[in-house]
Amino acid sequence: MYWSFNNGQTWLGPVNVSSASSDKEFITVDDAPTSAFLGRAYLTWHQGNVMQFAHSTAAPVNGGAGMTWSAPTSFAAEERGIGSDVATDRQGRVYMAWPSVTNASTEIRVIRSDDGGVSFVDLNGAAAGISSAAYDLWGDFDMAIPAMETRRAFIYVAIDVDTSGGPNDGRVYIATTDENQAAGSPGGGSGSAAATHAWIRVAYSDDLGVTWTVAATPHSTADQTTVDRFQPWMDVDGLGNVHVGFQDTRNSGAGLRDKADWYYVVSSDGGSSWTEETRVSSVVSQNIGDGQEWGDYNGLAVAPGNDQIGMSWTDNRIVTPPSTVSQRSFFGRVQNVVAAPTYLMGLNTSSTDVCAGSPVAPVAVSLTAVVGYSGTVTLSTPALNASVFPSALFSPNPVAPTAGGVNSTLSLTTSGAAVGGPQTVTVRGTDGSGTPIVRNQNFTVNVFAGVPAAPGLVSPADAAVGISPAAALSWNAVAGVSQYLVEIATDAGFNSIVFSTTVSGTTATATGLLTETGYFWRVRPSNICGDGANSTVRSFTTGVTALVNTCYSGAAVAIPDNNPSGAFAELSVATAGTLSDVNISAMITHTWPGDVSVSITHVVSGTTVALGSRLGGTGCSVDNVDATFDDDSGVVITCGATPPAIAGVLTPQSPLSAFDGLDLNSAWRLTVVDSANADTGNITGFCVNATTITAASNPDVLFKNGFE
Repeated sequence: MYWSFNNGQTWLGPVNVSSASSDKEFITVDDAPTSAFLGRAYLTWHQGNVMQFAHSTAAPVNGGAGMTWSAPTSFAAEERGIGSDVATDRQGRVYMAWPSVTNASTEIRVIRSDDGGVSFVDLNGAAAGISSAAYDLWGDFDMAIPAMETRRAFIYVAIDVDTSGGPNDGRVYIATTDENQAAGSPGGGSGSAAATHAWIRVAYSDDLGVTWTVAATPHSTADQTTVDRFQPWMDVDGLGNVHVGFQDTRNSGAGLRDKADWYYVVSSDGGSSWTEETRVSSVVSQNIGDGQEWGDYNGLAVAPGNDQIGMSWTDNRIVTPPSTVSQRSFFGRVQNVVAAPTYLMGLNTSSTDVCAGSPVAPVAVSLTAVVGYSGTVTLSTPALNASVFPSALFSPNPVAPTAGGVNSTLSLTTSGAAVGGPQTVTVRGTDGSGTPIVRNQNFTVNVFAGVPAAPGLVSPADAAVGISPAAALSWNAVAGVSQYLVEIATDAGFNSIVFSTTVSGTTATATGLLTETGYFWRVRPSNICGDGANSTVRSFTTGVTALVNTCYSGAAVAIPDNNPSGAFAELSVATAGTLSDVNISAMITHTWPGDVSVSITHVVSGTTVALGSRLGGTGCSVDNVDATFDDDSGVVITCGATPPAIAGVLTPQSPLSAFDGLDLNSAWRLTVVDSANADTGNITGFCVNATTITAASNPDVLFKNGFE
């Protein structure tokens, strides 16, 4: 990652963000004044077809410290893919999209983060993974068409969000190429260039990425059997207009689809209709049957003033006749024909807390004139709950927006008798023109009606013994809590606190505790009104940890070729003890690890954990697997250049912590499934490397005879 302080004239850096060889990298920066993560940068890419994500942790300082980044998040449990993109909304939510390439399941997948990329929301309900299916692809990865018969037209996705404050504010859009089933394209990327047809698809979500609707097709479909469209890019301007550019083969000549021009469309109604396609390139690009042709990507972006759209594309026009080969990148610019004089409105917050009876922290409402707007805007709070907010005042009001932006401050009071809970406040701007331009922006006020009650502790039970030094603590949720303070001490008076953490949920995991030692713990809730009462105090005694390593020693097990049942090797572990950590080592000979998926099962409980699907990606053709899977690894599964291709200590696809709390004493089964023809192999061995915890034979005397 590089950065520049002078508009790209010179660059500083780099800082390495990825953990291994990466591909198809895209970046965005949160520029919403209302976002709690304003200025945070986000990156997405893939490693061996496993989607990756990272966020900046510190912006660079001009003349000072450089940029820093989080450790990458690897979505090994999600469907594999190539060609992702990332975008943010006004509240700082992060959306990442990619086309999946998992066998028999090709869609555009979307995930969302509500906390600046630290964690991700489950958009998939009870189904596997957390990503939602935004669009069901007819194609798969790429397709041969006459204009891209050699390199093939790549299926990737662009994503953006409406941040205008207009009628479609918050709508999330995706744009992609797909095979055109309606034109008779055979699907799955398997058809010949002559039989395959490509078109552009746009879809949108109005519920934060959970469900999706396919928008109107952004080009003519009357010519869909004679014209291909491919390689789109998309941007949503500050007014909510959706702009899409793409390659188009209509100027190839009669009966041909082998040449291309760059075309552009825009929608001003949320994708319900589109302007007629505009040709931006002035000369048709020739077909060049090499490994590049028109490459994979093109670009499009709206200028900050919303009046200009810039776009770049691969262009193979003949620049210097009589040469027949000339591959270059071209840049074009068009006027935003749907950008009339208007204003933009924004808030400096999306959520704030208040204690009932206190004033809400002042909210800044920014108003910015664009495209020469010269009117005035009156601000209001329609449908405001007067029982919660007795008064609301904007100062100044009305406001004359300027090109540089001007602020009005909203002051809200709250009633001391207000019931606790979230309250949505709508700020409305209405200008005084003949047909008023109305903008709405919402924010949430979390009202707290006093300090919270003490929570009830759940686990461990009071006076429990044999607890792991990494004690898993849990308690009941309490209404009206912002956070919980969790404390562990060696004395009941909490004079010697050895562990303390603040969490928003109802669980915490201790660190730094000793074995065979007695401890006390408690939880105290708090919110903006203050600290609540401490919970009752409980005690526990840590147990004795032991490392147990047991390996399979039987004969090699043949893995059947392209068989969904697979094969397994099994070992029995006679040692008893409660599991607190499990790592699995797997040794497999196979001439194409990208064909195989591996899982481990604790037979007594039936618990199964996926270690890896299509190891190293479907294209991993370097022999063999000799790896240890460890939740704490931090290293994603990638295909090495020399055997064994899958090696080292790696992060499993699903966490092995699913076995924590089970008894080690069980049969353990390593299952390997081969999902493609031709290459075969054997399970040659595997090991269960476990840490167990058992009660001490002589517990700490502090808890003898019922004394606590």
